[in-house]
Amino acid sequence: ITSGEIDLEWDYTGTAWMGFLGQTTPIADPMEQYEAVAEADLENDLIWGAPTPANNTYQLVYSGDTYPDTSFETVSEIADAVNGGEQVRICVGPEFSVREDGLPGMEDHYGFSFPSSDVTVLEVGVIYNELVTEGGACEVGVAFATDGRIEALDLSPVEDDQSFFPAYNAAMVFRSELVDEFPEAVDLFDEIAEVLTNEELQAMNAQVDVDGDSPANAAEDWLREQGFIG
Repeated sequence: ITSGEIDLEWDYTGTAWMGFLGQTTPIADPMEQYEAVAEADLENDLIWGAPTPANNTYQLVYSGDTYPDTSFETVSEIADAVNGGEQVRICVGPEFSVREDGLPGMEDHYGFSFPSSDVTVLEVGVIYNELVTEGGACEVGVAFATDGRIEALDLSPVEDDQSFFPAYNAAMVFRSELVDEFPEAVDLFDEIAEVLTNEELQAMNAQVDVDGDSPANAAEDWLREQGFIG
């Protein structure tokens, strides 16, 4: 978008902050994160539209069906269990395993550390299989909060009770030249962003990842259901 090859794109606040803008300190408060990104990107001639309620941040999950003895309400409970000598095996994605807003940062923030033998690095899609397979590699896995497989597989979320993970709210990002020419585009996408919740995105993601539909069809169906297209 900064090269001018495209004029607008959906982006996540946390992704822009930690990736494109090169910041190393995540911001957990969603609105503070959005405002920081929007202000910083003005220097790149980029205009951020309104953020969605949906926050596609990292989410620890587990399967109570597969592991009936596993029951963690909060990340603090996992930290206490590990610090108390209990074995808790976790599956994480490659990026999460090394990111400061991922495993290293989470362990530092909550004051614990998984033994390396209890950490398995897998692609995100494989993590779900391990969570619902008896004898799998882990009891706890890392997911994204809007992933449709969380509900489809009846996985239980673990609350980030100390608000460590940064906010990943989505928003439409525009080149400033486009806004100058078509200012009404911002209002149009702001209306869409307003109703994009975690639940709505989970349903669309499930339509793709669980039902096998295409992302384009899932998005078109949702836009039609919401009355944005005829």
